[in-house]
This record gives sequence, C-alpha cells and structure tokens, in this order.
Amino acid sequence: STQSTWGPLRLLLPAPTMDKYTKLFQFLSLVLRVQSGLQQLCRKLMMFSRMIESRITQSGYRRKAVYWRQKLNDFIFLRQRMAHFIDNIAYYLQVDVLETYTRRLMRQVSEAPDFDTAFHAHDLFISNLITACFLDHPVLCHSLEELFMHCIQLITFSNAKLGFPALDTGAVAHSALRPAAPPMSVLLGEAIGQDAAGDQLMALDTQELGLLTKEFDRRHQFFYSILSTKKQHTLLTGLLLRLDFNHHMAKDEPSPETFQT
Repeated sequence: STQSTWGPLRLLLPAPTMDKYTKLFQFLSLVLRVQSGLQQLCRKLMMFSRMIESRITQSGYRRKAVYWRQKLNDFIFLRQRMAHFIDNIAYYLQVDVLETYTRRLMRQVSEAPDFDTAFHAHDLFISNLITACFLDHPVLCHSLEELFMHCIQLITFSNAKLGFPALDTGAVAHSALRPAAPPMSVLLGEAIGQDAAGDQLMALDTQELGLLTKEFDRRHQFFYSILSTKKQHTLLTGLLLRLDFNHHMAKDEPSPETFQT
C-alpha cells in the first residue's frame, strides 16, 4: 500500500510521492530481472559452446558440431546485443541517475535550514528520478518496455526450446543432489545429456529467433533516435556514447517518424 500510517512519515511521503516511488521501484525491478535473466542465459549458451567444442574433435560429431555452432551463434549474437543494451541502461540508472541525485539530495537536506526546504529538495529529487528514468516520457517509456519484453521473449524461447547440457552424462543423474540444481533448472531449463542437447539444437527452427532479432534491432534504433534528440541533457551524454560506442547507429540514423510506435 502507498498509504503511510505513521504521521510524520506521511508528511514527508504523501500519497502522490509514494505512488512515484512505487512506479520507480517497479521499473528498476524489471531492469534487474531482465539483466539477471540474460546473465543466466549466458551460462546456458556457454554450456552449449563447451559441449560443441568437446564434440567437434570427435570424428562422428564434426559435421553435426559445425551445424550446432551455426545455430548457437544466432543465440549468442542476439543475447550479446541485448545484454549490451540492458547493462548500459542499468549502469546509467545506478551510476548516472541514482548515485548522482542521491548525493545531491543528501547535501541539500544536510544544509536545509528548515523542514520545508528539505521537503522541497526531496520532492525535486523524486521528480528528477522519474524524469531521468524516462517514466514521464510516454514514447521512451513504452519503447523501453518493448525492448525489455523482447529480452524476456528470448529467455522464454530458450527455456522452452533448449535444456542446459550437463558437463557429462553422469552429471545429469546426480544433478538433483546438488544445491545449485533447483535454481538452475528454473532459470535455464531442464538438465539434459549432451546428445539430447545436440538434438535440440539440430531440430531448432531459428525463424522465430530471426524475427525477434529484427524487431529488437528496430526498436533499439527507434529508442536511440528519440534519445539522441535529448543529448543536451548532461546525464544522457554518457548513455548515448556507451550505446553507440562504435558509431554504428549514428551512421545511418533514421528519423523517429519512420518508426511506428
């Protein structure tokens, strides 16, 4: 509930302010969940990569292993692009936004001569956070949510289509005895043998993955195009630089009007 029952706290955090905090925490929680999901997906793809490397030297698996690698690379490249975007958004939110505005608030509150000055400083603080997190910009907020959903789609697609290959066939039988097995099963899918993992890669239809890649790239370009129109804001300078560190997106940047939101 956003309603505080303690009188003094209600003075500092009235219902509208608590609603802003709720909105902010929900957004930050979503960013962390997506980031964690992509990190867990990296672990799964590393297991598949190690499996392929171990089989590619075996004569009976060389041709299959090459085909497995081609399909696995589609997953790896898309996950890397998504992780690059999410990690930079998370860094921007934590370092450029939260730490910057929190230090400013602490200084203003410590220097405040009375309650009203401290109250207004805090009110400005939460308003600045909402703005810096794009939560008061409908187009940017919706675009971010779409990008997050694309990341979740990749994680869900991976869990539905691929288990995670055990390091050896004997490890599958004992995986339930390991303390780390239950969370890995939840995050990565069912533990399976290497041959079964290879069969899953072989049978995988990557058309859906290709469509997801195109949609993510389109939405990413749209988000960057809108964001680049606000480059006069100091906080966004670092984010824009990190998102397009090799100037790939800025080379052929379309106007935002060419996208449909």
